[in-house]
Amino acid sequence: MNAPGERTLQVGHGLFDPLRGELVLGGHRARLRPRTATVLAYLVQHAGRTVGKDELMQAVWPDAIVTEDSLVQCVKEIRQALGEPGRDWVRTVPRLGYAFAADRPAPARWRKAAMIGLLALVVAGTLGWRSWPASPPSSASAPPRSFVVLPIVNQTGDPGHDRTAEAMTESITDTFGRGRLTVVAPSTASAFKGQQVDVRSLGAKLNVRYVVQGVLRMDETQPVLTVRMADASTAVQLWQQELRIGPGWSQQLREDRDGITTALINVMRVADARRDGNPGAVRAAELVSRARDLMRGPPATTEADRQRHVQALLQEALQLDDQLAAAWSILAFTYLHDVRFSPERTRKLQRAVEAAERSVDLAPTSDTALITRGFVYIEEGRPALALKMLDRAIELHPKNAFGLAIRGIALLHLGRAQEALESVRQAMRLSPGDPRMVRWHTYEGMALLHLGQDEAAVQSLAHGSTDASPAPYAHLYLASALALSGRLDEARAQVARFPQLYPGVTLGRMRTQEASNAPEFLRQQERVYAGLRRAGMPD
Repeated sequence: MNAPGERTLQVGHGLFDPLRGELVLGGHRARLRPRTATVLAYLVQHAGRTVGKDELMQAVWPDAIVTEDSLVQCVKEIRQALGEPGRDWVRTVPRLGYAFAADRPAPARWRKAAMIGLLALVVAGTLGWRSWPASPPSSASAPPRSFVVLPIVNQTGDPGHDRTAEAMTESITDTFGRGRLTVVAPSTASAFKGQQVDVRSLGAKLNVRYVVQGVLRMDETQPVLTVRMADASTAVQLWQQELRIGPGWSQQLREDRDGITTALINVMRVADARRDGNPGAVRAAELVSRARDLMRGPPATTEADRQRHVQALLQEALQLDDQLAAAWSILAFTYLHDVRFSPERTRKLQRAVEAAERSVDLAPTSDTALITRGFVYIEEGRPALALKMLDRAIELHPKNAFGLAIRGIALLHLGRAQEALESVRQAMRLSPGDPRMVRWHTYEGMALLHLGQDEAAVQSLAHGSTDASPAPYAHLYLASALALSGRLDEARAQVARFPQLYPGVTLGRMRTQEASNAPEFLRQQERVYAGLRRAGMPD
């Protein structure tokens, strides 16, 4: 029996690894595309029942709107991969969806669903297709985290801002669409431009749970954009944010993208739990939301205190619901704080591994879970495995800036500094206003130092060391780059600060704790040691 979250699934007499998309059956090996692999995994984990098309599309494409053609293509590829041994295992249930039954008679539930589907076809044929359905679906049954962005209303009094409002609507729709949400196509939403809409009726008509509306107005001489989100089933406003718009409004929206999208997802998660009538899930979602906000913002006291506070929130959330993959992912990152030089390194790293593994087990096709596991692999000294995990995450979500930045660190530890630099800079371009940008500057500087570009490395690492809680290597690499650039006084000042933060760190200790034994990485790392030696770090 395959349970949701299992790493390897039994498919008939064969095995399927959904993480790698690899199917071994009847002596043959097939590799499925990521989305196709997710479809097969979902069907296998729910074998013995009919899985509706809407349910499948929501599970496989939570971040995009797709037609049934995409699903049909995936099923076609699955059947081809199963070949002769499993030709009839994926069964089409007319008007309902698909059912998986591997090499055994269809269970009673499947036969019942098939009979219902057949009866539905007969009834539809008798009454005529135009009468199906008789009424629009209720927004209460709409896919989770589904919404429509209505055209922004221009209330500035200047018709010249009409085009600006249209462009902002497109930009916001695109921004939210990157956040693993189901968004109604702009062409559909534009049909409601200039209309007075009833949120509940609109939600039912478009089969969405949430409605986003915006107003562009003037505050004296400055345009202000107000964006609101309401629950389509109750018309209750759940979220609002105001942006004061300057000449570079499009850049401003891009810079605020992650913060707005994260806030929106957090609000939806809590609202979905309330809708399901689960107070424990509501509380757990709120705790995870608070933990995520704490991780993204500057620490109120010290970084260590912040990590302890986040851990306490997440542990409380997991006591209420230990199936929260996001909570396990964030928890893994808290254990990685200062783990390289911590006297509790073994214990912290083991806890990070356990949390990251749990996250992947619960959500094997989540790019966040895969990125978390990849980051932990780096700290374990397994950069090749980290790169495979991160490549898989980026294959699922090519524009995940955080994943690209962490991928850069994996590449660096494999001795591929130029590729590392390119990956980190791609992350910077995709998310120029990201709150993690200062940390990414450190990654950029590390790659530049490995490439021998010392002056450029100083500039990047100086940005990285301005973080409220800089990574340990921000100071070390900056000291090395300054020394190699001939700025010895500044380099020595950096090294002098380090024992206060991490007592007992020497070049010898750094060598024993390197997260890679790749020959090219170690060769490039010797430049770092040479700079630190000039700056006064003891051997």
